[in-house]
Amino acid sequence: MALLLTKQVVVIESIFPITTVIQLEASISETHRRAADLTEHPVEFGSDVTDHIRFRARELDITGIISNTPIQLLASLTRLPSVPAGDPGSRAEDAFQELEDIMEAGSLCTIATTLKTYTDMALVALATPRDAQRGNIAELQMTWREVRFAETLKVAAPTPMSPVKSVTAELGKQSANVAKTASATQSSSVLAAILGAL
Repeated sequence: MALLLTKQVVVIESIFPITTVIQLEASISETHRRAADLTEHPVEFGSDVTDHIRFRARELDITGIISNTPIQLLASLTRLPSVPAGDPGSRAEDAFQELEDIMEAGSLCTIATTLKTYTDMALVALATPRDAQRGNIAELQMTWREVRFAETLKVAAPTPMSPVKSVTAELGKQSANVAKTASATQSSSVLAAILGAL
């Protein structure tokens, strides 16, 4: 899914698992957030030691508008639905429903804004306030968060320098020897008792 921001127009394109295109008529605000955590270790004397920085996932807040009666600049969109196979008369409602579907499906997005381009972003919050003045529009308040993937690396196991001795085999031999010695000791003590009695 690609979210393209061109000046004040936002285009949301979802490819997998949902295929759709949503065009917002105006981007009211954007908030770009980047944060990091410092790992600190206390010491006996002096200040705590900081030896590592862990970056948190990037976040992006976008507030945009889509209406059932587009502004004059985009008047040509009046006859077009906001989503494929949608109703031109319910552009706002269809766009909100499509964003809900994208969120539930866990689609990842590429978001291109005028400030920065983000990849692997997921929609984690969606709000649309409604009142008497905004009954014919959807003010979409979206929060996107970066998703990071871990990669596994497969390597061949090293060949041992010398053959490894079998610990189990050695323990088995010791147990057998101990059992034979105990049996021989018991037999000789019984024989000694019989001879002593005679």
